[in-house]
Amino acid sequence: MKLWIAGFLAAALLPVLLAGPAGAQGAPGGTNAVCTIMFYGILSPGFGLTPTEGTAVSAGENGSVTCAGQIDGHTVTGPGSFGLDGHYTDSTCLTQHSSGTYTFTVPTDAGPLHKAGTFSENRLGLSGSEEVTQPGAHGTGSYLALPMRGDCVTAPVTGGTFIAVVSLSGDSTQAAAAVQAARPSATTVRSACVKTRRHRCR
Repeated sequence: MKLWIAGFLAAALLPVLLAGPAGAQGAPGGTNAVCTIMFYGILSPGFGLTPTEGTAVSAGENGSVTCAGQIDGHTVTGPGSFGLDGHYTDSTCLTQHSSGTYTFTVPTDAGPLHKAGTFSENRLGLSGSEEVTQPGAHGTGSYLALPMRGDCVTAPVTGGTFIAVVSLSGDSTQAAAAVQAARPSATTVRSACVKTRRHRCR
């Protein structure tokens, strides 16, 4: 199993290494990092031979994440914690289709950084691909699913170790500016207030 894991990590990291070190092309205040994630997932009701739907959770940030590069313009300085709350549909021991939310906390040169985002993934066999989105960044990656509880024949797989390598990139400065630009100005709010006359205008 250790050889499988080593082979998976090498294959997942090779395109990133060929592209150059993380952070080299990152915009100031942006995100450019490669993160390796590992966590134990609790599956309910679990994967069997027939398609089913259910939940896949880590029960908090009980997993680990190690990132090389910058997130929101801050250099990651060490390993952090990772958590996931997902839902799978039409999935078996052979295939998996899931989506949900995730959170992680990592130490940086500016102190602890906490982020949250959404993910979607598809698996065939033991390996799959995933896409993640969080404020100021987007990422894609690969993951390996190792069954740890259940054998899929006499009992459903209700627990497993998930290992993922995700490449994140984005300009957090531009994302913040877009949010600010989307907020209504004081003039707009006052104009709407005058037109509706439902609220006291200031």
